[in-house]
Amino acid sequence: MKKYMLLFILSWPLVLSAKGQAYEAVFNRIDEAYTINGDGSSEYRYRKELKLNTHLAFNNLYGETFIVYNPAYQTLKINEAYTKQADGTIVRTPDNAFNPSLPRFASDAPAYNRLTEMVVTHTGLELGCTIYLDYTISTKTGYLATTDFYRSFNDHSPIEEYQLSITAPSDLFYRQTVKPGVEPQRNGRTYMWKFKNIPAVFPESNIASNTIPFFFASTERSDEARAKAIGDMIAEAARGTVDNYVGKTEFCGIAKYVGKQVDNSRVPLYLANRIRTPQDVADSAYGTAAEKAALFASLLKTTGTEGSIVCTFPKNVSPSLLTLSNIYIKSGNKLISPVDGSENETSRLSYHNQLWVDGNRLKIDLVPEQVTYAVEKDLNTEEAGLSQSGDYLVYTLPVPDKGFDTWRIKTLNTERRQTYEIPTMLDETCEYTLVLPEGRTLATKPYDRTIRNKVGEVRLQLVREENKVKIARHIRLNEYLIPTSYYAAFRSLANLWNNPAYRSVILR
Repeated sequence: MKKYMLLFILSWPLVLSAKGQAYEAVFNRIDEAYTINGDGSSEYRYRKELKLNTHLAFNNLYGETFIVYNPAYQTLKINEAYTKQADGTIVRTPDNAFNPSLPRFASDAPAYNRLTEMVVTHTGLELGCTIYLDYTISTKTGYLATTDFYRSFNDHSPIEEYQLSITAPSDLFYRQTVKPGVEPQRNGRTYMWKFKNIPAVFPESNIASNTIPFFFASTERSDEARAKAIGDMIAEAARGTVDNYVGKTEFCGIAKYVGKQVDNSRVPLYLANRIRTPQDVADSAYGTAAEKAALFASLLKTTGTEGSIVCTFPKNVSPSLLTLSNIYIKSGNKLISPVDGSENETSRLSYHNQLWVDGNRLKIDLVPEQVTYAVEKDLNTEEAGLSQSGDYLVYTLPVPDKGFDTWRIKTLNTERRQTYEIPTMLDETCEYTLVLPEGRTLATKPYDRTIRNKVGEVRLQLVREENKVKIARHIRLNEYLIPTSYYAAFRSLANLWNNPAYRSVILR
């Protein structure tokens, strides 16, 4: 069915053999069947066979399955649940292994406390066992705000066989990057896809989002219509008013109120399937991202200011309620997050997102982030920040609050299997002019180091001018998606930039 009816699995790094063939677990088979009825009701069925290969797999990774649904509109039926042990013994999952609970993301949102997370605790687990789970979620007419289907294949365990069938009252629009070129078998209103050997996502940091395979299907063919429908939902809610608001009425004051004084509920819009009125959100002092956006837009209207709803989606997937990543309010040149009140730059967001306003995708050129940072410091003063190291004094170069150092890229492996993603292209220059303290000499030797390659350039320079030291640090990155063929070049730039030998000045 929807993204919220897919399997939620804890993700931890996996141990691979030297040949890269052994995994903590392997999905022998996954079957998903989604039926959309003409009256808006639907049925989703999920079945998995999961073989566990290590103690970590059943003690930490796959010992439980979590199924989220709304009992007010949906019914959950467990069709089958058991474990086949390595010797073939069948261990049926007992009744007390099915425990409904409140999803953690709804714990801070009383309005959504009817959401339920069924926790299925798998029993009889051991090395070499296979978990079998089969369940169905049936949904009443009128609950779902969308009939889309979305599945991201970001598991760290491979899938040997995957079968998906979708039955819809009209023709389907579909897009998939799992196995490009694989077309569905069609029988009347039913579409069926069969995939084999879907690889695991290797556990690396900074994996480029556009490399994660996905499957998307919808009865609405138009990206524009799907994106506009989401903005319209929020705009409709924003028509409501707040009668008892007594806060500041200028733009920044409203942004601060919504972002800081109204708590955040992490219930995603595709699960909430509704947006409470601005009055309800203000009275309860909490809201989802969509609800806070509607509140923000509503309060702006009272000041005569119009705020546009900006919806963002990952750059490589189709816009949908299921793929919605963030919501912003745009007024003039300001783009504000209702979640925390922060101001954002459209150019930076557009690196990894597509931005839509009123059914129109914004066309934004990608430009490198420009960072210029200058420090002048007299090391004779008590505020110089020198530290003692034996007979030496050490001055550590401060760093700007933007740019490469804020990305926290420190240790990079020598090899890379997947495209490496950084926030933006970058052009950063940091310059330091330091007045040397009296009675001290410069122990750090002058240097001029440069690496220039197909990814960019790093230049580090230190020169002595009478009683002053001048340091210049410059990094330029021409790529934000680093393919494996460019990774070594990127790593050499990052390692030089991060080298601690060039991040301090030593005095004797």
